[in-house]
Amino acid sequence: MIENAEDSPNFCKYCGCKFQQNVIEKIIENKELVICEFCGIEINIDRIDTQERFGKDSNEKTSNLKDDIKINKKSVVKKVGKFVRTRKYSVNVIKEDEDFPQIFKENLIIVTSRLIYHFIREWEQENNANIRHARLNQAILTYLASKLKPILVKRIGRAFLENLHNISLKEFNDCLKLLQEKIESNQDYRTHFITFLIWLQRIVFKIISQMWEMTHLPNFQAIILRDLKKFMKQDLVLDEKEVAVNSLKEFGPELNEHQFSYQKKNSKFDPNLIKIVHELARKKKINLKLFSNHLEKLEKSSNKYERTAFMASVRILQDLIKKEEIPIFIRGSYQTSFGKSYLRRGEKGFDHFHSYIEAIYEIKCLFKMGTKTDIYIGHTEKSLRRRFEYHIETALNEYIEKKREPLSLIRKAIIKALEQEVTKDGVKYLGLKYEKFCDISHFIEQYQSLTKKSRFIIRKKLMNSFIGKYFEIKVIEKHYTKKDVSDREKWYKENYPDSKGTVFPYGLNMDSTLESVKKYIALPMYDIVFMLSLGYRVPYISRMIKKLYNIKEASEDNIYARIKQFFKSVENAEDQFLRLVVQSLLENHLNLSGAQIGRIIHRKGGKHFFDSRACPFRRWFGDIKLRELKKVIVRGDFSWKKLNSLLEELRNGYNIKGIHKSQWIDLFIKGASNAELAIIAGYKNADTFRKHFFKLEESRKAFGVSNRKEAVKKYRKLKTIQILKNTTSPSLSVFENIYVDVFGFQSRQVYIKKYEKHYNSGVYFFERALKQYFIALFDGMTLKEIIDKYKT
Repeated sequence: MIENAEDSPNFCKYCGCKFQQNVIEKIIENKELVICEFCGIEINIDRIDTQERFGKDSNEKTSNLKDDIKINKKSVVKKVGKFVRTRKYSVNVIKEDEDFPQIFKENLIIVTSRLIYHFIREWEQENNANIRHARLNQAILTYLASKLKPILVKRIGRAFLENLHNISLKEFNDCLKLLQEKIESNQDYRTHFITFLIWLQRIVFKIISQMWEMTHLPNFQAIILRDLKKFMKQDLVLDEKEVAVNSLKEFGPELNEHQFSYQKKNSKFDPNLIKIVHELARKKKINLKLFSNHLEKLEKSSNKYERTAFMASVRILQDLIKKEEIPIFIRGSYQTSFGKSYLRRGEKGFDHFHSYIEAIYEIKCLFKMGTKTDIYIGHTEKSLRRRFEYHIETALNEYIEKKREPLSLIRKAIIKALEQEVTKDGVKYLGLKYEKFCDISHFIEQYQSLTKKSRFIIRKKLMNSFIGKYFEIKVIEKHYTKKDVSDREKWYKENYPDSKGTVFPYGLNMDSTLESVKKYIALPMYDIVFMLSLGYRVPYISRMIKKLYNIKEASEDNIYARIKQFFKSVENAEDQFLRLVVQSLLENHLNLSGAQIGRIIHRKGGKHFFDSRACPFRRWFGDIKLRELKKVIVRGDFSWKKLNSLLEELRNGYNIKGIHKSQWIDLFIKGASNAELAIIAGYKNADTFRKHFFKLEESRKAFGVSNRKEAVKKYRKLKTIQILKNTTSPSLSVFENIYVDVFGFQSRQVYIKKYEKHYNSGVYFFERALKQYFIALFDGMTLKEIIDKYKT
């Protein structure tokens, strides 16, 4: 597939590039070691037939690339420097490796090229750059290398493995696994493979940046180019978890942890994204019965607003699955993403395991209590600080009731620490008369006389003082379910920190018996979050879980308890998820009324959502009316982070029909139609807007024009001049960016795709349209004249 069937001695045996006459002569006469610049493979001098080549007409064209690839004679081959020699040798080592079939190696190049293409496009977005205007430098190579790490250690994402050539997916993955084992076990081979990847990065970069529009390419580049164009059309949303894996020192810095965040995306109903979410859930064994049930209903509906809300919820669900902080539901229990219901300190994922429902903890006494380890083991579903404060409260209450030290060793230790604290340093505690107590009984006497609130404040101050000074406290095991807590706590008391355990006289536990552990009801939290993001209330969610999962214990109280466990409250969960769905609806459908939005998010009439004192709308956006919010959203520089400042500008600035002048100018520059402007300004239709808007005194005063066409020309011209003055060396690319990104006209790629069957016609028609537009905008001036007049 990749290598040429034609094995002519005057072609590169790998990429098919034809050597020019003067190059062949140079190779033979000077005996120089040279490589093909297109693919980096060594040109074998012995394979070149001098009589055959020199006997032909010297004026005959030796390359069919002249029209497409403007190669000067000096750049076809290079003398081999240190890196070039290394690259040439490493590429041959991988290409000629007999441990793997040729068809696998060819498909590996295709798949790797897809990965490189995907990450180059990501680099463009992150750096707001165009690859055609960028040079391949070390920073880009490092970025691509850091992204290509999974090829060495992990299976490649399914989206990159579509349409393999003459090899099944299973065969490819089997070969890839063997390749990775060889890379892992053989350091020299690993080095060659990394060099091979860098070589391929350079080729793909050149194809994308320089050869994308060319038609007559060497076989090697042509095959990769055709495949990349097909891959681009798939428009798949890729699973980042499958391509972001463990770091390798040769490939630069660690990848950042996936952070949960929402970004505005196309609201179009995307089956590929839904398929990816299902696949993620299947791999991680996550139950999504409510999600599937809702999808089945939605597929029968054509309501575009409900689909927008649904797709926003799908993206939220995808992010949550990747974040992996919600437990996996298994009937009757939860399980971590690592396959267990608990994690021990030091195990993978322990530090990020925040949503545990039970913890086994250790309290270590920092002064001698007469035991071997001075360690106490317990379990709690509260935070460690709350649990330790409970121990302090119990110790004080027992001392007050029995007027002596508690029998429990941990509580006895707390009383000893208390005695040192209140008599040694003379600390003054809020509400107590003495700065320094003669003994513990004086402190207890004052403590007894206080109110409940004052006692709590004193216990909190004691806790803060004790931790680190008299005691160390830490979690040693986190649990998603109460199922194993009793057995695990007993094991720790009998075996931790060594085989003697922590039961007296070896530790501070009195015996290995356990406190009671209440039954815990596990529920499918991913499904619950999905339903909350669509605005469904807990009673409805409870009925659906009982129906689809047959969980009789899925009462409203239990669902409220689980929501509180993971998200603090229903209101907080709405703030995290439902808000993003409403924002997506507002961004994509400005024509929606409050009542319509209310119905979409299952708030009848929208009254609760928009009008009540504690309504979510006010909680999220503050004192703002829906109509004001819509007027702010139409701004070109709108973002939810800038909402308050934009709103203040709207209310206090110079505005026409309730919209700030700067917003109108942005709309004119972007070419908003009369129909779109009519909706924004509150007119019935485009014709009414056209007849009335520019006849308003405030409009004439603000814009100084008599119609929309004149306004568009005026402000696009001013915007162009502003950009040119802020550009050090204006060129055609600057006008192209203005034409596409600022004015919103069709891009060069659209023209190229439209005329892809006609060589370079797309480029010609695009540039002709661009030039004609700016000539008309500047009243007949050419682009050069415009630049000369307005450049810095």
